[in-house]
Amino acid sequence: KARIAVAHGQMPERELEKVMLGFLNRQFDVLLSTSIVSSGLDIPTANTIIIDKANMMGLADLYQLKGRVGRGDTRAYAYFLIPGEDVISEQARLRLNAIQELSYMGAGFRLAMKDMEIRGAGNMLGPEQSGSIEAVGFDLYMEMLEEAVNELKGNPAKKKFETSLKLRTNAYVPEEYISDMALRLSAYRAVSAAEDMVTLGAVQEEMADRYGPVPVPFMNLLNIKGLSILAGRLMISEIRDKGARLSISFSEEAGMDADRVQENLGRVMGKAGSLRFHPRGFDFKYKSNVIDAIRSVLELLSHAS
Repeated sequence: KARIAVAHGQMPERELEKVMLGFLNRQFDVLLSTSIVSSGLDIPTANTIIIDKANMMGLADLYQLKGRVGRGDTRAYAYFLIPGEDVISEQARLRLNAIQELSYMGAGFRLAMKDMEIRGAGNMLGPEQSGSIEAVGFDLYMEMLEEAVNELKGNPAKKKFETSLKLRTNAYVPEEYISDMALRLSAYRAVSAAEDMVTLGAVQEEMADRYGPVPVPFMNLLNIKGLSILAGRLMISEIRDKGARLSISFSEEAGMDADRVQENLGRVMGKAGSLRFHPRGFDFKYKSNVIDAIRSVLELLSHAS
């Protein structure tokens, strides 16, 4: 016979404390409660929560309630009860979809942004003035807004230099690694948004922690992004794989000492006769993995700059 305890916000503090301590110490099997339990309670023994009329609650409330279970080493389950998909509002359906999709560790910030997309954020970002926010997405909208504000303040953002990498290698996030399309797109965005090697390394660690060892195609994507960061610092406009040769071209703004570049690269590659210079850069033969070959040359160029 199940032992049931009841908790709600109208109870005297001492009585409420007694009930919660009793549930924590397993004196009760079931806790029947209002949403008061969302207030940061840590009960490792709780492994199942059933939320009635979940469509009536906000996204933050659902996230907090779901977080009350699974705080120990026991697998947890959260059930959201609704009167029916054809009965609930469109916003409620979006909230429930979001709480299902963003269920990984550290999803709180993404969930907050999703909530803001659903509800709007006052007049400035709400439907009255948001313009095409739904078309471009909240992340890009905020980036564009920040750039516009900085321009008005007289602090235009620095133009980002981008290197074009045309390589013959598979670089993508496999569906077998991240099955959910929304999470795969989120992974692509995280890689694309990384502007330095430290951030890129953090992205790799996060992916490995959440989904397991990073597969080769995804690792190639991370490595290529790393090459793009290094090449951008050197003002390299293009790196092209031509089969047995790699071509590297510099932008017109690159302040590279051509003689010093030739001297440094010549010591390493010139002996084999593989290095050939052209007006905007050079090309060379490579035998190793294309990513490793590019990385080695970029490191040499960094020392020569």
